Amino acid sequence: MSGLGADEIFGGYSRYRVAFLRGGFDELHKEMSFDLNRLWIRNLGRDDRCITANSKEVRFPFLNRELIEYVATIKPELLTNFNMPRGTGDKILLRSIAEQLGLE
Repeated sequence: MSGLGADEIFGGYSRYRVAFLRGGFDELHKEMSFDLNRLWIRNLGRDDRCITANSKEVRFPFLNRELIEYVATIKPELLTNFNMPRGTGDKILLRSIAEQLGLE
């Protein structure tokens, strides 16, 4: 299992905090969309080559089309809270779900 895509759709990168501070949720959405749209070229191919070179097959649950489409309908302020410390306020929705499932 790979976590590829979780940062892009749930707002996990530190540069998203910078984008938010620079231009609010509009700038955050723009940065996250940019990363998600190039994920297929930039990250997925590289990760797949590394994994298959070790005779493994990988699954990317965060790249499920229905999940991405659903998360895109969620208000950005529910995905992140940059008033909280790093490692806490980023991906806050995903962290909350993991905690509720006992995966913390």
